[in-house]
Amino acid sequence: FEARVGLVVRYRLRGWRAAGSNPESTENPPCMGLVAS
Repeated sequence: FEARVGLVVRYRLRGWRAAGSNPESTENPPCMGLVAS
């Protein structure tokens, strides 16, 4: 289960970085929601 979550986080981080480096996105990356829950 942890390995699967790690893959999802890595995938989201990659997509977030590819989306663009906005100062606002760096403060609230999409993966934060996954980690919080």
